[in-house]
Amino acid sequence: MDIEVDELYTPLGIKENVRLKLGSSKGSLWFRSGIHPGFADAHAHPHVLDGGITGKPWENYVEWFMYRNLRIDETALRNDLELCTKLSKLTLMLEALEGATLVALTGNYRANIRAAIELKHRPRVVVMPTVIERHGWDPLERIVPVVKYVEEFDAGETLRLGLFCHSLKFTRKDHIEKCYRLAENNGLILGLHLSEGIEELNVLRSLIRLPSRTRIVGVHCIEDEDYTSNGIYVVQCISSNLALYGRTQKDFSKVHAFGTDWPLIFGGIQKELNSVLKFYGKSLLPAIIRKATINGYRAYKVRYEGDYAFFDEKIETALEGKIEPRYVFVRGESIVEERKIAGLDHEAVLRMVEEAKQEAFEKYSVEKVMEWLRRQ
Repeated sequence: MDIEVDELYTPLGIKENVRLKLGSSKGSLWFRSGIHPGFADAHAHPHVLDGGITGKPWENYVEWFMYRNLRIDETALRNDLELCTKLSKLTLMLEALEGATLVALTGNYRANIRAAIELKHRPRVVVMPTVIERHGWDPLERIVPVVKYVEEFDAGETLRLGLFCHSLKFTRKDHIEKCYRLAENNGLILGLHLSEGIEELNVLRSLIRLPSRTRIVGVHCIEDEDYTSNGIYVVQCISSNLALYGRTQKDFSKVHAFGTDWPLIFGGIQKELNSVLKFYGKSLLPAIIRKATINGYRAYKVRYEGDYAFFDEKIETALEGKIEPRYVFVRGESIVEERKIAGLDHEAVLRMVEEAKQEAFEKYSVEKVMEWLRRQ
């Protein structure tokens, strides 16, 4: 369905009492509220199904990453292209049904690219291949050829590629420097997990030039450091920060955008923004909306023309997690109609998510993988 938004609805941000002209003799649709662009999930791992959350806060990401006790073998799951592609597709569908028109995906980049190409109805996607010095992940040498042909994945300005260095502790320094040069030479976004329980900004400054012409997206950044003056676009993942470390970034002014981090554990963008609203307070609603929408687009340098989400209630009701958008548009074309994507509503997609997660745990639980290895 192609649409023409009423001429009164041209500015960025929230608009109330919106009319959509459907063209020819199809008439119009009216909504209580709308946002332009839609929500931007600025950081999502679609293949993380168990976060190793123990109930006791970890001190920092190094401690968590080294000593977490996972129920699922992430390496085995990541090597299952079909299942990872399914998880990527379901993540994009879930996000769209909650009003996301842009999602930045990390993890198995082949699955993420494939999901973005194969899905007809989806948000705009920024695929961020992860560079990490760990067994079971694609080496940088395998990722580079894909990045160098980034223009082939434009897909009508709805699919872009960037680079994601996992972290300063688990990505080799020479790889961080090489990724920085690649990003600089190819006009790519460079992202990384940064300052999760450890002050790391000065270490990053010793490796790359800050502030930089290259867009640097720092995810988490829960320490009290000067990210803004150093040109770091901070993406806050409040649900995972609180679950893992018992704290998050207190200074709202340091936060540029928001991400779900683990959408198949904590839920999609609406649940994340509900947590944001509870943490920072309703008095900051207009600023939260701005950071949850246009700021996410700007962090990744993504166009937003024709991207909308429309609701039958006030927008704050959506952020309280009580309603889904009735219609969602990307580039002026509907991806969600009457609260359904490809004929599936929110509840149906959630059921499919649970089925896919069950399939993953049945195939790749740590116990089953260890049992298989013992039989070899």
